[in-house]
Amino acid sequence: MALRRGCSPELLVALSAAPVAPCLLIEADWPDGPVRVHTGRFPMEWDGKTWLGGGYVVDGDEQVNLFDFAAPAEGEGLTADGGMIRVSATLETILAERGRVIRNREIAVWFGVTTWMHGNVLAADPVLLFTGYFDERTFQLAREGEDYSHDLLLGLGMGPPPRAQASVEHSAEDQQAEYPGDTAGRHLIHADKRRVNPPVWPAP
Repeated sequence: MALRRGCSPELLVALSAAPVAPCLLIEADWPDGPVRVHTGRFPMEWDGKTWLGGGYVVDGDEQVNLFDFAAPAEGEGLTADGGMIRVSATLETILAERGRVIRNREIAVWFGVTTWMHGNVLAADPVLLFTGYFDERTFQLAREGEDYSHDLLLGLGMGPPPRAQASVEHSAEDQQAEYPGDTAGRHLIHADKRRVNPPVWPAP
């Protein structure tokens, strides 16, 4: 589970053309079965599978984005930042998803380029951008004037969280309980103390 990079020569050529028509493909392990969507319009055929066009709908001449993907931010440290997928849906659809268990189900995201803006034909094979799992789910209600928007926010994780990490300590007492009379543990502990804080002679 990680962020991936690497473009094929064909994809690099498509990216150098103008205008560029970027596209995301998302495959998710949903409770009802695999869900495959892309950010363009109309169904797309790739990798022997059908990807539904879920990114844009036409409202007059306006293109409306139905879902957004935010990749985890990169940085140094133990804790991996999570990503996010925002899905716009009706209130009835969002309420119907409340009881579904999606935590720890896998998700993968590819980045590609289509032959026309918001299209459904890939100019080259996409590159794997992200693999991870669903970590949390929240709902968002926003109002703009008389209009309301309902969003399903899906938090994404990658790798085990810090709290899932474990450590094991073995003391001299543990060694004695398991192997009575063995002094190896005690000598190792004292040797480590002498290494960190060596004795000084004569004593100050």
